[in-house]
Parts: sequence; C-alpha cells; structure tokens
Amino acid sequence: MRYASFDYHPAVAAGSADQMQAWWGTHWTGQERLDRDLTKEPLWPTIADVLREPGLVLEAGCGYGQWVYFLETRGHTVVGLDYAHTGLAGARRHHSALRLMQADFRRLPFPSGTFDYIVSLGAVEHDGRGPEAALREFHRTLKPSGRLMCSVPCLNVERVMQLPWFVVRDWLKRRPLLRRLKGKRDPFEFYEFLFTPATYTRILEDAGFVVESMRTYGVSTRSKALRGVAAAMNNVVPFYNPHMMMAICRRRDGNQSAAARS
Repeated sequence: MRYASFDYHPAVAAGSADQMQAWWGTHWTGQERLDRDLTKEPLWPTIADVLREPGLVLEAGCGYGQWVYFLETRGHTVVGLDYAHTGLAGARRHHSALRLMQADFRRLPFPSGTFDYIVSLGAVEHDGRGPEAALREFHRTLKPSGRLMCSVPCLNVERVMQLPWFVVRDWLKRRPLLRRLKGKRDPFEFYEFLFTPATYTRILEDAGFVVESMRTYGVSTRSKALRGVAAAMNNVVPFYNPHMMMAICRRRDGNQSAAARS
C-alpha cells in the first residue's frame, strides 16, 4: 500500500511546469547550515556499515550538501545532485570545492555503471508520479557491484490504523471555506507518498534490486511525551511507529528470475 500525503505549498509552486522543482526551490531558500560532524545522526551507523570501502558516491537529493561534505571527509569521492539550485547555492557558499550539480534524478546525466554507491535520503517519495523512474535510474547508473541506500516515509502500523482520519483530514483541508477560516492562502497539494514495507520492497524489486535489509529511524508520533513509548514499541512490533525506512539494496543479477526472488 502507498498513501499520498498532502501539505500546504507556497503559492509560487502552484501551477508550475514542474511543481516539485518549484516547491523545493522555495524550501531551501535561506537554509545554509552545513553540519561538519554527522556521526551522531541516526542514519550514520547504517551508512557507515554499507560504505566501508572508499568509492564514488552519488547523493541524489543532497539539499544543502552536508552529507556530500561529510562523506568526502571519510575518504569517498562524492557527487551531490539536487533539483533545487537554492540549496546547492548555500552549500557552495560554505565549500566551493564540493561536486554539486542541479539535475533531475529521474534522468541522471551519468553513463550506466558509474557509481559504487548511491545514497538518497527522503527524496524519491516527493515525485507525484511515484519513485519508479528515479529507482530505475539509480539501477542504471550503479556498477554491477554497487549498493543503494534509499529511504522513504514508512506507512507504519500506527499510520495504517489512522488512515480513515487521514482521509477525512485531507478532505477537510481542501474545503475553501475552512481554509479561509484558518487563514490559509497557500494551495493544499501533493507532498509525498508513504509506503508500507511490503509495497516499497516490491517497487525496489521491480526496479531491479535485491533488498538486503530494511532499517528504520525516527518515530512518527508527534507528541513528545509519547515518543519514548513509540520508540520502545518499535523494538517489540516491527514497523510499529518508525517515521522513515531505509532500504539497503544491491543490483539483481540479470539471470536471477522473479521466481528465485520469491
């Protein structure tokens, strides 16, 4: 199952020829922080476990480039790619030597079999047509021995139980009168997909990957008082409340049949 989540977008993005690019261009404006040490980030143990050997890394959806910079300091050669020029411009102001480029990761400007690793953290879910085009490009540009780390929001157990409320909430937020009463002027547009683990695994397999593991991070519970309980529940019930899930994948051998995968 996948669920389309909506949010209020800046009006500048509405009606754009490429709404996703326009929205992210607005999102990154003015954000120029570049953390130098990411070892305390929840994702770092997972990334460090996979990127054990130095290699050529693509970060697809790099934003303001903090992971590009950090992975360079760990001995990798990193290319950062993003839709929005605003985040890239902020990153260049901090470190002009970073390899950054503005491009669409659904049409990567690289030859097939270029990268040892591709890292994409919370990016492919924002395409209203789905993540399939981006994942096919990741598969194409990875070396045969390459590894993919790609995270998306998790349609976890708790969120599935709340789906009826999500549907009603989104319907209410689309009502013009209610929006005016709340003082909302920006359009309520598609923001991202949430995926169940089974659906995300199937999409990755259809794109040509073998999913080696699925690791989770964060919690989706908004109440600070309940976050500790939610984190504890994740240790008891798989995928109970994680906010995100990261698939660690390798390219499937072309001779491996769908029957063998099942």
